[in-house]
Amino acid sequence: SPFCKEWYWTTKAHNALEIDGEGQPKNWTARGKFAAFVPGDAYDYVAGDATGAYGNRVSRYRRHLVFLKPDIVVILDEVKAPRPVALKFWLHGRAPFVIDRGTGRIALEFERAALNGFVLAPGGLTIEQTDKYPLPPESGTPEPEWHLWAETGSKSADARIVAVLGISRAGTKVELGEVKESVAGDVVTVAFHRGGRPVTVAFDTAQASVRVQ
Repeated sequence: SPFCKEWYWTTKAHNALEIDGEGQPKNWTARGKFAAFVPGDAYDYVAGDATGAYGNRVSRYRRHLVFLKPDIVVILDEVKAPRPVALKFWLHGRAPFVIDRGTGRIALEFERAALNGFVLAPGGLTIEQTDKYPLPPESGTPEPEWHLWAETGSKSADARIVAVLGISRAGTKVELGEVKESVAGDVVTVAFHRGGRPVTVAFDTAQASVRVQ
């Protein structure tokens, strides 16, 4: 159906990344692969390589994800492109997001679960949301859903977006603060405080590896 093709089949309908406002092509050429998968007792690390899914717009796109057990997810989207590009990070929820545009903090609570964290990028982000779809469904009424996007304010040939998200039961939240990101060579470091305790996650983008302290 048009609603399925123009919404559910698109990159922006999922918790994924658009590049210069465009997602992955809707054909079999849009393929990805795992660059790394390292499970562990304290954290799990996975890196997905979606370079082949975005055609000649990028020379590399990897999403690195660290699950700091039991309640924090750290995401790094890193893109290298032949020309400067803008990135748009999508996140969807069944209730409105609370957005603090000054700090990049986002929060959401629905039924028994809650989300609380930050989205940030060099040069800042524009963060917005909507509960509208690009076109109405042909039949029935979909469940209410809010679509949040965070878009880089400037274009870069070496672009990235970082998200630090705490997951908890409704009525509680993971205490996150002082989130910062920095880069030195191939290493992107995400530093933050969890309940007052400093945490550092260092992604080696060349090796697709991570170090957590």
